[in-house]
Amino acid sequence: MAFQIWGGGTLNKRNNMVDSMLPTRHVFKTTNLKNSQLQNGKNYTEEIYGWYQDENGCINYDSTVQRIDGNPILELKDQIYCQDLGEVKMDETYCLP
Repeated sequence: MAFQIWGGGTLNKRNNMVDSMLPTRHVFKTTNLKNSQLQNGKNYTEEIYGWYQDENGCINYDSTVQRIDGNPILELKDQIYCQDLGEVKMDETYCLP
């Protein structure tokens, strides 16, 4: 039996999102993308392919499309509070880009 998974259409394509570390371990590496490229409604899609050959030599392929959306960017402001202030409204500690 043999099994392979790859992304991007070509089995040995460089920089695709699937890392086939071992014959039985395939990792979809979303961290290869920069989050800044996935803002303002943008996303990344890649077609992932699978290939399987059974013990009789029969082969089959399948594919699926994976979509990655970016994480929202959040920036927190530095703040200083006195211990005896009590409660602080945390809405004032962040700003959006």
